[in-house]
Amino acid sequence: MRQLIPVFFAIMSLFSAFSTRAAHANPVPQDQLVLQATPASVPTSTPEATVSTQTGPPLSLTLILLGMCCVFVLVIGVVVLGFIARNPKKKEEDNSR
Repeated sequence: MRQLIPVFFAIMSLFSAFSTRAAHANPVPQDQLVLQATPASVPTSTPEATVSTQTGPPLSLTLILLGMCCVFVLVIGVVVLGFIARNPKKKEEDNSR
C-alpha cells in the first residue's frame, strides 16, 4: 500500500501538468471575445420595509451544530479509547513472551 502512494502522486502531477498546458494551448483571440453590456439602470421592484426582530442565529441551526459537535466528540472519543484499551494488551503479550 505504501508503494502505491508515490505512484499515485506522480500520476496526479502528470495529469495536472497536462491539464494546465491544454488550457493555455489555444487561447481565444481578442477579436473573438464577446462582451455583453448591461444597461446603466436595472429595473427592480422596491422591497417593502420589513422589521426583523431576530437577534441571533436560528434555533434549528444552533441545535444542529451542537448535535454535530457531540457526534464528532463521540467518534474521536471512541478512537482514543480504542487505542488506550489496546495498548495494555500489547504490553501484557510482550511480557508473556
